[in-house]
Amino acid sequence: MKFDIDKIAREWAYRIKNGTPDLNNEIHLYELKKLLSEQKYPFNFVEYYLHNLRNRDKIQEVKYEKTVRDLIVTKLGSRLGLSSMATDGNLANTSGEDPKNIAKAVSKELGVKVSVIKPNEPVLHNNGKTMKVSSQFNALHFKYKDNIINLKLSFQPYFLDKNPGHLAQLD
Repeated sequence: MKFDIDKIAREWAYRIKNGTPDLNNEIHLYELKKLLSEQKYPFNFVEYYLHNLRNRDKIQEVKYEKTVRDLIVTKLGSRLGLSSMATDGNLANTSGEDPKNIAKAVSKELGVKVSVIKPNEPVLHNNGKTMKVSSQFNALHFKYKDNIINLKLSFQPYFLDKNPGHLAQLD
């Protein structure tokens, strides 16, 4: 089944009293859900699609954080021991570099003020809410191109030697 967004948008607008669907109006989203169900789209597809519409700001924020994180890894990764992780908002600190040094290098590279946020410390997010970034890792907090960026600095050593807390080097 082809997903014809233009056809769906026209029909959805027709069903809304003022003819202009509002993605922030739950009644309008309910009408869209009914429309998609009537057109025999699979239940899981409809739920996933509506979930993405309801969470579009959060999804966009995570994609942007990933883009900025990848830029930092490209520019500073080899010098500071930084790498990408599977989770978009995480930056792996594989060398155990001091977070203050990483913040200083990112600040210089991107031309922005970067703060190191301690575990459990609340900071402002793009949605206007104040929340903690991590309960166990430091984070980098900065504003880049009008977006607030919060990147968790996960410490990912290659492996630990027999003395707890000591980083062993790979040959």
